[in-house]
Amino acid sequence: MSFKDQFLATYHMLRGETRGQGMLDKVSDLTVGLLAAIIIVPIALDRLGGVNSENWGPAASSLYTIMTVALPVFGVIGLVYVMIKRR
Repeated sequence: MSFKDQFLATYHMLRGETRGQGMLDKVSDLTVGLLAAIIIVPIALDRLGGVNSENWGPAASSLYTIMTVALPVFGVIGLVYVMIKRR
């Protein structure tokens, strides 16, 4: 192996561009993201489901209805965007 090849290999290793490092980063990012979603999503759904909107005005009630529909739609759009971006 020439000096140039050794230098480039060391450079890429230090930048984290080795084959295993990139996959390890993806797995760790996915794990942290899933753990955050597993913790946050049930709390958010419980809070949205437990809202008492009897004393709200018509504007606030309609906004709440729009948000309960819009949040899942935005979630699906975000997932589709991420999947398309990876291609």
